[in-house]
Amino acid sequence: MVEVLVSMLLASIALAMVPTALRITGRATILARDGTTAIGFAQAKVEELLARQDMLNDGDDTATSPGASTAFTRTWRVEAIPPMGEVHRLSATVQWDDGGHQITLETFAWKP
Repeated sequence: MVEVLVSMLLASIALAMVPTALRITGRATILARDGTTAIGFAQAKVEELLARQDMLNDGDDTATSPGASTAFTRTWRVEAIPPMGEVHRLSATVQWDDGGHQITLETFAWKP
């Protein structure tokens, strides 16, 4: 009889933890999806800057992914590297969750 009560107690504790585990897993999935989307937005901006070197200027914009409810704010900077004025550091930063998360990609470009 005691064994049955102990096993029922353990089963009820395990079942009570299932909703918490599902909530944590769901949040982790959303963070991973948003992080992947943010990397894509940053990479797209860096590639755009590299392709259009005649328009190497600082800027920002807001982007959303189709089907996603998260808004992403993308900021990019172009900085000349002294004393080599032809070399520029390009950085693209994407923030989401009201600035709670961000990712930055950087590269260098030659602008004759």
